[in-house]
Amino acid sequence: MSARLRLSEGDARTLLVIQAVEDTDHDGVLLAPRTRAAATRRAFDDGAGPVDDLARLRTRAALLRSDVLREAPALGHVLDPPRTRGAVVLATLVVPALTGALTNLLGPERRVSVLAFPLAGILLWNLAVYAALATGVIIRAATSRRGTGSASGRLALAVRWLEGARLAGLVRRAGGSTRSVAVTDALQRFQRLWLPTAAPLIAARVRVVLHLAALALALGAVAGMYVSGIAFEYRATWESTWLEAPAVQRYLDVVLGPAARVLGMAVPDVAALRGPAGEGSAAPWIHLWGTTLGLFVVIPRAALALLGALTAARLSRRLPIHVDPGYARRALQSGRGAATLVETVYYSCVPDTGLRERVHTRLQEEVGARAVIHEGAALEYGDDPERIGLPADPTRSGVLALIFTLAQTPEPEVHGEFVERLRERLDGAGWQLLVVLDTVTYRQRVGAEARVRERRATWERLLRELQLTAIELV
Repeated sequence: MSARLRLSEGDARTLLVIQAVEDTDHDGVLLAPRTRAAATRRAFDDGAGPVDDLARLRTRAALLRSDVLREAPALGHVLDPPRTRGAVVLATLVVPALTGALTNLLGPERRVSVLAFPLAGILLWNLAVYAALATGVIIRAATSRRGTGSASGRLALAVRWLEGARLAGLVRRAGGSTRSVAVTDALQRFQRLWLPTAAPLIAARVRVVLHLAALALALGAVAGMYVSGIAFEYRATWESTWLEAPAVQRYLDVVLGPAARVLGMAVPDVAALRGPAGEGSAAPWIHLWGTTLGLFVVIPRAALALLGALTAARLSRRLPIHVDPGYARRALQSGRGAATLVETVYYSCVPDTGLRERVHTRLQEEVGARAVIHEGAALEYGDDPERIGLPADPTRSGVLALIFTLAQTPEPEVHGEFVERLRERLDGAGWQLLVVLDTVTYRQRVGAEARVRERRATWERLLRELQLTAIELV
């Protein structure tokens, strides 16, 4: 089963909320087992419905949506978050426009320097932003060709933090009752699932807001200058310790040349404007600088905002979502007719009777009560994945459960490389990989829950880099 699906934003939220509930609500407080099983049967029995597992998973989540909202109305805040985009766009336009109008006035002395024009700073800042954007595109293109790096960027990391803070606020307000604890656990799990999924969409929307804000700031600054020019007569001049008139003229011809061509006028001579005694009308310079901002700020920012809006709209309709194969298998297992073959492999841990029993019980919960569990190899630290034997029948596929103990510190160059090589082999054989973390033994040995959480977080980071999740033995 492919682990990649494209859903609308609403369907993606529904699927991940249902997964978050099922991953954490083991006692059936929010979704009773019979409710889950009934939704699975309906997803399989609908003859006119989808035939592949990912589509069945989507249908099943839609069927469970009303049930989970009835039992946990607080989850409606993440299933149907409040729509504040209109107010955000309005504030994005109004506040920067007023700021530009108030902070870029020509000044009380009614004299402006053609070298240090009030709009020059806005132009320079925007050019620096364009350079940073272009550099980011080049770097992402280079890293994607090499298959390294991440395309999320600092903006995506920032918006993930902001969205995480919002969801954390919902968690804090959930309360302390048994049902509230179940809701809190589900919200925390949803946060871990949703943030990496939605980061590109949220980043695209934030980019639209930032581009609109920059556009409004430039328009407000230009409008403020023209409004001031109605009531006062401003004079243009310039002074410099290091530059002479020819150098200043060349600089202004380069910067203002495109605007001069658009306006059908020449850049005025600056020689007569130098020093305290030199001055001229500021009107042509206001026109030139205002047109320059229009060419190099307003138009590019509007184009970038439109591009960001189109990207956000596309992602909102077809958001890529990674579906955990383990969850999909567990959610749909009751609808299948055949038993699943499960091969267990213990990596660098001694599988005593207690550990084996816990593993078997957890695998039957995960894969299904009809799972056929076969005890496979017990590997030593550093062993090669080729030591793992798979059934000779090429038509028989199944699940390989790889059991790690929390007592070991995960090492990317050892455990990470082992998992990657094993997964390549399993993909070729049509098998699925299921990672199992034994926390019981380590918890009994160290006693301190904080150390258990710290070690679990270390394992989760490694598995996240491998795009895997693990089920836990508790």
